[in-house]
Amino acid sequence: MRMVVGALLGKAPSEKELIACMPRDPNPNLGFRGDPAGRNRLANGSADWDDYGVYAPAVAAALNKCILGPAGGRFKALASSGTTYERVSESILEGYPVIVWVTKRQVAETTKVDTVQGPVQLVLGEHVWVVVGFHADGTFEVHDPFPQKSGVQTFRARTFPNWELFDRMAVFLSSRR
Repeated sequence: MRMVVGALLGKAPSEKELIACMPRDPNPNLGFRGDPAGRNRLANGSADWDDYGVYAPAVAAALNKCILGPAGGRFKALASSGTTYERVSESILEGYPVIVWVTKRQVAETTKVDTVQGPVQLVLGEHVWVVVGFHADGTFEVHDPFPQKSGVQTFRARTFPNWELFDRMAVFLSSRR
């Protein structure tokens, strides 16, 4: 969220401010599921589905409520599912970064949890990339908020790993027209 806001507004709120803005909820579509500082593995190595993360609808709502709206409302965030690579490239070519949900593992463990709104799929290793570029060869330039072992955070990718497990979820940004 900080990368996207910094790119749009030239100044990003602190991580503490963003965390304070994000509601907590057992359903990651409505808020952060668990402790933002929590780990995704328990001491015995099994998955910790309680300290999980947050999905696109809650991220877009928090951006609109706490950051983009108070900054004068020039921009808006929109959560999307079933997104296509073409839609991501169109947004990039219009000059707007896109947040996509991925995993770093080729094979990802999943589970379904019951929420008041119905079952929600969780994916171990949930992670986000900020897509910032699209190239003529069909590759995307992505910025990873968590640096690689080489220290590189921006690289090219042809596909988004395990994006389908998240129903091709994304947060798009645009100007209010």
